[in-house]
Amino acid sequence: MQRVAIARSIVNEPDIILADEPTGALDSVSGVQVMELLKEISAERPVIIVTHNEQLAREYATRSATEKLSLRALIPSTNC
Repeated sequence: MQRVAIARSIVNEPDIILADEPTGALDSVSGVQVMELLKEISAERPVIIVTHNEQLAREYATRSATEKLSLRALIPSTNC
């Protein structure tokens, strides 16, 4: 069911993908396949993944934040 939901969200080619625990209900092989697909997509458009899996975040993230994330940390300063 989760793979179907992921496929449905990708087929419309949204400008940005927000994935909340995309591998949570998947076996390890399917989880890797989903993460590899999201990694490929992230080369073309933003992909934001929310996960409690620190290993997954370390392996696939180019940027990460903890529960202490603030909006200020995400927005580059325009002050020169």
